[in-house]
Amino acid sequence: FNVDQNLFMDDGYTAFDDYVTNDGLLGFGLVLDYMTSDHTKLSLERYWAHTKPVAGNVDRDGNELPESPYYTTYVKFTSKF
Repeated sequence: FNVDQNLFMDDGYTAFDDYVTNDGLLGFGLVLDYMTSDHTKLSLERYWAHTKPVAGNVDRDGNELPESPYYTTYVKFTSKF
């Protein structure tokens, strides 16, 4: 991944739209999917990355946003009807 800050942000964006932080992301991820039936899937997602804030963007106190680690794991079970 090499995602710039606020790439996915628009008026309809919510925290549930994707797993990428709005501070940007630089690193890589791995997704393993297993189809448990014709209509269900089990997924394991793992990210090894760090945030990639844009210079000049600041928090509420006026401090520039720091680069921080972004190591996350997600387990998802999805079905379609």
